[in-house]
Amino acid sequence: MATTPLPDSGYLRRMAQLPRLLSSPKSGFFDSSIISSSRLEVLIHLLLWLLLFSLPLAFLPDTLQQVQGVYWMVYSHQALLCTAFYFNYLFLTPIWLEKKKLLGFLLGVVGIVAIVITVNMLIRDWFDLDQQYRDSLNLPQNYQHLPGIRTFPTLSTLVILAISTVLRSNKMMQKQAGLRMKEQEERLTTELRFLKSQISPHYLFNTLNTIYALTETNTQEARSAIHMLSKQIRYLLYETDRSYTTLSADFQFLNDYIRLMRLRLPDHVTINFDQETPPKPVRIPPMLFLHFVENSFKHGISNRQASDLQFSLRFADGQVFFKASNPMHQQLTEPGGVGLSNTLRRLNLLYPEHNYQLHVSPGPHFYTVDLSIPVYED
Repeated sequence: MATTPLPDSGYLRRMAQLPRLLSSPKSGFFDSSIISSSRLEVLIHLLLWLLLFSLPLAFLPDTLQQVQGVYWMVYSHQALLCTAFYFNYLFLTPIWLEKKKLLGFLLGVVGIVAIVITVNMLIRDWFDLDQQYRDSLNLPQNYQHLPGIRTFPTLSTLVILAISTVLRSNKMMQKQAGLRMKEQEERLTTELRFLKSQISPHYLFNTLNTIYALTETNTQEARSAIHMLSKQIRYLLYETDRSYTTLSADFQFLNDYIRLMRLRLPDHVTINFDQETPPKPVRIPPMLFLHFVENSFKHGISNRQASDLQFSLRFADGQVFFKASNPMHQQLTEPGGVGLSNTLRRLNLLYPEHNYQLHVSPGPHFYTVDLSIPVYED
């Protein structure tokens, strides 16, 4: 039997906390959802910074390693880069760049670069690194600076700021995409619940009136009808709130519905419901066939003429095939009607790849519906 794996219903809830985190106003100067990042992200950051801090040990030239205090300057600069990275990641980019305040962001970048250069100059002057470099290599006194003492701090700071800006912007774009997906899923879920709830209230009123009449003529049948109605109400309250239900439960719901409708119909109305049980439990979205059954009772029954309503449910090759056929005693005032449009909308939401087939054949004397949908493994 070719069946399709049941989609993960938890897929619609896997980012349930995301809207609350992103839609709530930010408190303080930074986004707390960034601080509480995943353990994997924290581990990656730690490994990358450990790698960056270990680079001077492997690549610092021998001529510079002889200069006393050079490691103070190198590692203080590394610490400044780390501070600049997270200041931009947590404060500057979210407060200014992501809010389209480009001037404030650029001023912040200039300020960070200026601070890094100033601290490097202070450390250089404190240890008198230029003089120590000249003495260690016997260079003339007019050789003023260490190699790259001016350009390297500026370039490295700009590179680090660019990397943190890209990472932060990418993180926020992913969160915004997740938020949009969650909002769309919530809209679709709400719409699906509304469409599933469109069972006609007239059915409940008519059934209760029928049961009331039975209490005076056939109390045993009235008890049976009340039991069937209670099962249907239980199904509507609990099963239809789920994304999927068992095929057998949906079969039973249609059976009870047809039996209850049969109680108030005259003898010249015949109803035939052929069912085929699948070899093992499978699941389908609940109440997809109810509209077509309701429609048959609404338009296919005459108070005078013989009326034959035919329903069938069969299972083959991972598909459920439903068919409803009834005579047209009452002409449709609107082709398809609201019920059909609701059902079509729900089918399109449930099966966005349109892997279902629906054929409606409204003839002059008979109205036939054929619907096939995929089933899912239990």
